[in-house]
Amino acid sequence: QQKTAPGSTFKIVSSTAGLAEGAIDTGTRITDLGIYDKVSNKPKCWIYPGSHGSIAVAEAIRDSCNYFFYEVGYRLAGSENYNDANGIKRLSKYASLYGLDQKTGVEVEESTSTLATEFPVMAAIGQSNHNITTIALARYVTAIASSGNIYDLTLLDHVADSNGNVIESYRPDLKD
Repeated sequence: QQKTAPGSTFKIVSSTAGLAEGAIDTGTRITDLGIYDKVSNKPKCWIYPGSHGSIAVAEAIRDSCNYFFYEVGYRLAGSENYNDANGIKRLSKYASLYGLDQKTGVEVEESTSTLATEFPVMAAIGQSNHNITTIALARYVTAIASSGNIYDLTLLDHVADSNGNVIESYRPDLKD
């Protein structure tokens, strides 16, 4: 039932959204200037006062470059006509495709994750007001590792009686 900000694990969602929405492409290079000054809170890349330099999406994922993803969040919100709601809508669309806003189907009581509702620049690095269950994050990572297959999860393999006879078997079901 624990919920948390997903942090850098969310950068795959931001990459997907940025690529699918045309905010970036695989060759887009963004220069990490350390301090992102296009928004009022002026967030810093984790490497500041250093820099990742000019970096493309694959490298930004590898290096977990916050600056790159701040810019992706900004572009998703509309670089020329910046609008927080548009950026959040786009990020949420792709987070939902990964199942991050849904219960996992596990057999114990679980909380429902909530996706960020504000600040797409910060939401793009998994901050803002994201509040995602750890089991939803586990399912999300499984989806990434299995080429996008999202499963309803199960903690059980089977239930057996005292003699070892299987009463019921369980397995994760692929979501539609």
